[in-house]
Amino acid sequence: MLSSKENIGIFFGIIAFFLFATTDVAQKYATIYHSIFQIMLFRYLFLFIIAIIEAKRKKKCTCMENK
Repeated sequence: MLSSKENIGIFFGIIAFFLFATTDVAQKYATIYHSIFQIMLFRYLFLFIIAIIEAKRKKKCTCMENK
């Protein structure tokens, strides 16, 4: 199934669609119990942590270094 680049692209597109739909449902459900500010804060804090980990993995993290 994942033998060609086109199939890999389609697979990741489908995964992205389902992840987007899942997070959308989770955010709409979370607004019942939490404020929008709290939801957005933790969402972007989580994405920031993932971005820092990925930058360190690629050894391109210059945002935490002093010059």
